[in-house]
Amino acid sequence: MNTRERILKYIESKNISKYRFYKDVGLSNGYLDKEGNVGSDVCEKISYQYNDLSIEWLITGRGEMLKSEKKPEIKKYNIDDSLSSIVAEPENKIEGETVIPLYDINAAAGMRLLFESGKQNIIDTIKIPYITKSDGAIFITGDSMYPLMKSGDIAVYRQIHSLDYLHYGDIYIVSYSVEGDEYVVIKYVQRSDKKDHLKLVSYNEHYNPVDIPISSVMAIAIVQANIRYNTMT
Repeated sequence: MNTRERILKYIESKNISKYRFYKDVGLSNGYLDKEGNVGSDVCEKISYQYNDLSIEWLITGRGEMLKSEKKPEIKKYNIDDSLSSIVAEPENKIEGETVIPLYDINAAAGMRLLFESGKQNIIDTIKIPYITKSDGAIFITGDSMYPLMKSGDIAVYRQIHSLDYLHYGDIYIVSYSVEGDEYVVIKYVQRSDKKDHLKLVSYNEHYNPVDIPISSVMAIAIVQANIRYNTMT
């Protein structure tokens, strides 16, 4: 079974029509009826849109089609609650303990809106000792940085307000727009051979580097820490 056949198996199991699938992922009608390999960029789009789908299974056929439904238990707050009792403002400090808000990026509908919405969409807080100033944390989806970072991990980030301050070679959360659609990825950011572009590079060898126009970047944040849940079944 190849990747195209696995996609068909997935959408059949979810009772999703091809038309809806094409619309959700942003593919042209009839894409799955064509011959040829499914590109890594398409697999990443599918993984981003359908969070329950295992991208390892999609690409290689290994493991289960759906990710484990076991998730870390998190406490949810009402936005009307007093936020002063939920989260402390992050402080620029090396020693001691910093309280970091954990955000729901799906509820915020993208990094740009997440940055603009301030303290909305907070689902929990994280305390990390000996870390410099951080703006927040989000759950990672997709496997483009696997096994260095995997889906379900938590990425702690600091927003970058100007691309002039990029440190090439580090890992960033990048929000960029393609034909009006926002994509949020976690990648190494490197210099591009193309003028006025950035090169986004995955750790996972199944994903090819992508060059994006600097003008398409809507928001960007450097990843400062990665928190992983190790569970036994």
